[in-house]
Amino acid sequence: MNLLTTKTTINFAHARALDVTIHNLNSDNGELWIWEAEEDMEPLIIYTAKADGSFFYKVKGYLNSKIREELPYWIKNEKHLREVLNFIGHELKIDRA
Repeated sequence: MNLLTTKTTINFAHARALDVTIHNLNSDNGELWIWEAEEDMEPLIIYTAKADGSFFYKVKGYLNSKIREELPYWIKNEKHLREVLNFIGHELKIDRA
C-alpha cells in the first residue's frame, strides 16, 4: 500500500498548522488522519486508504461541517493531498479570524 506520508507532505501540513498520520498500516484499510497541529484528542477528518494509494472519505472527525462539505470524497495522489491540506489550513485560519 502506497501511503502518502513523505517528509515533504508532512512539512507542507506543518506549515499550515496541520499534521498527517497513518493508522492501521498493517490492515487492509489503513487510514490517513488529518489533525490540527498540537491537537491530540481527535482528528479533523479521516480518509481510508485503498491498495492503489488513493484515499476515500470515511469518518467525519470534528472538522466544521461547512469546511467538510467542500472536501473531495477521493484523494487521488500526494499532490491532491497537499491541495486538500492547503484548503483545510486556509479555511481553519479564516474560521478562527
